[in-house]
Amino acid sequence: MHTIIGALVEANSRDAALQNAKYNVFEPLVRQDAFDYFQTFDGPGTNVSGKGRWGDVPPVLEADSEDGRDWIESRFEAMTDAYETNAKRIDDFMQAIDGEYDELWEHRDDSLVRHSMHQLGKYEGWPVTLYDAHGAGIRNRDQLEDVLTYGDGRENTETYVALSDVHW
Repeated sequence: MHTIIGALVEANSRDAALQNAKYNVFEPLVRQDAFDYFQTFDGPGTNVSGKGRWGDVPPVLEADSEDGRDWIESRFEAMTDAYETNAKRIDDFMQAIDGEYDELWEHRDDSLVRHSMHQLGKYEGWPVTLYDAHGAGIRNRDQLEDVLTYGDGRENTETYVALSDVHW
């Protein structure tokens, strides 16, 4: 499966932001097996990834621009929607078993509740779709606002959102 993730990085140019995101966020996430591979939007991509899959997506945007804010918000909403779906699945299951927890440990996970529990607890990989400059998943609004407000503290830099297609 594919999705677009964003890395919020500090840099003094768009090119530097994209390089920072590639080497400090996207590549480490792949090395850590959070994703199988990534394709940024600065090249043509392939038929199944990058521009070939998603069309003309900007590789990097200033985080405080209208388009940058829109992309950041869309990635945050994708994550929170996935969290809500998983939380509802867990809640429905827990109500249905009415305190009989043996069903949680059955060999088959027909209800996908164990999968949902795993997804809800993840800090990287799907469904986390926003990352800071160190590759740490941004999982709530407070973390997002901190990164957008304070960045990494370097002077003479802007906060950018670098986008990448990822497969998991």
